Amino acid sequence: MSTLSVQCTVVELPASGIGLDIERRVGLARPAARRAIDMTSDAALVISLDGWAGVNVLMIETDTKVTAFITHADGTDQAIPVNDLLLLVCRSAPITALSLVRVAGQLAHVVLTLGQET
Repeated sequence: MSTLSVQCTVVELPASGIGLDIERRVGLARPAARRAIDMTSDAALVISLDGWAGVNVLMIETDTKVTAFITHADGTDQAIPVNDLLLLVCRSAPITALSLVRVAGQLAHVVLTLGQET
């Protein structure tokens, strides 16, 4: 079994007094799939889930804005703008389909990490 560990720290801002420290560990059924993609077309890019029944952990890193279109087990489609980083952990309603769209005419370099919980 593989484990994906994510740690996020938000530094406290003096004016707001907000501070946050999050750490999550997710046991994976197999090692996380990680791939780099250069988006050279304005058409939607359908992402293969490599035959997995569902994805419980999704991380999208990008150097420019892209929109992620996500379908999950509850049947709802979501359009989420991503400009730098998206981290999504969804244990009860795994992702069943994913596509990405770049800003028209702008090359986008995207790194995806997909994981399926045990």
